[in-house]
Formats: sequence, C-alpha cells, structure tokens
Amino acid sequence: MKQPFSGRRLGAATALTAVTLAGGGLALAPAASAAVTATAPAKPATSGQCEYVLVTSGYPITTARAQACENGASGSWISFDLCWAGLEGTNVSDYVVTLACNAAGD
Repeated sequence: MKQPFSGRRLGAATALTAVTLAGGGLALAPAASAAVTATAPAKPATSGQCEYVLVTSGYPITTARAQACENGASGSWISFDLCWAGLEGTNVSDYVVTLACNAAGD
C-alpha cells in the first residue's frame, strides 16, 4: 500500500507553504492590492495645532495667543510673521513661538 505523503513530498509541501506565507500569500496578493483605495489627503494645519504646542510647552491659551495661532493658520503670505509677533507679545519663548507658528502653518 502506498503512503499518501512521503517524507520528501511532505518537506516540499511545507517549504512551499512557508514561502507562500512569508511572501504574503501568492494567491491573495493580487486580490488584496486590488482592494486598496486612494487615501484621503492630509488635513490642513489648524490653529489647534499651534495651541497644542503652547499648552504642552506650559503656556496657557489666552485670547491673544489664540488669535496669534489663528493668524498663523490663515494661509496668507504673512501668516507666520503675524503668529510670531502675536506670540512674542505674550512672552512666549522664541523656541516655542517657532514650533507653534510652524505647526499652525504646516
């Protein structure tokens, strides 16, 4: 009576299974890549990102600081400078001002 699986056949089947699994599944790869859809574009920067930098750096949000962050997120050609001037006027350090205004405009 013939055995259904010899040692050599079983070894070859095991090796093929290992290669298939390591490669991500040969039969599933085309179907899986076909199901991928385009990703949504990144969200534009907001004043909230500027305010987050201020809060995590130990500066509470005041009306003047919130307005400076809004100016920084406006997207105009002078928005960074308006953000910088507004935050400098409220005694925020230069380093944190740079981080916050960059976060607002990125």
